[in-house]
Amino acid sequence: MGYLLQRFVGHKGPITTVALSVDGSLAITGSLDKKVKVWMSVTGQLLYTLKDKSNDSAVTSVVISHYNQHIIAGYENGNVTFWNIDGQPEIIGSFNGNSSITSLDLNKNLIVIANLQGQITILNMELKVVRQIRGHEAITSVKIDK
Repeated sequence: MGYLLQRFVGHKGPITTVALSVDGSLAITGSLDKKVKVWMSVTGQLLYTLKDKSNDSAVTSVVISHYNQHIIAGYENGNVTFWNIDGQPEIIGSFNGNSSITSLDLNKNLIVIANLQGQITILNMELKVVRQIRGHEAITSVKIDK
């Protein structure tokens, strides 16, 4: 039986997605309150609240890069926001999709996005489409080899 290690309090709506950094130092949460929060996973200290002011939709998926420099958030409206959190957080790019994002993953070179329309979109790190794959029903999860 497990036990509670940390409680992350601060969203104004239900948390819809959680990601942990590879080293376990950071926890990333996304919520129906349309915000992404970055936490110290051991202490529960809130480091950043990220809000894409051009996007008024719930966060449905988050992922953090291997070296804790970038966070990618997927939204219910199909959009994806790419954040740099190395220093002062800033948006460094976005991608406009056409259906609710269900899952995201990334490695050093690629970002993989799945949506409710059964489409997988593969982007490079400049957020340019490398490939789109169709032919599935709604996709709920994607993973890419690290």
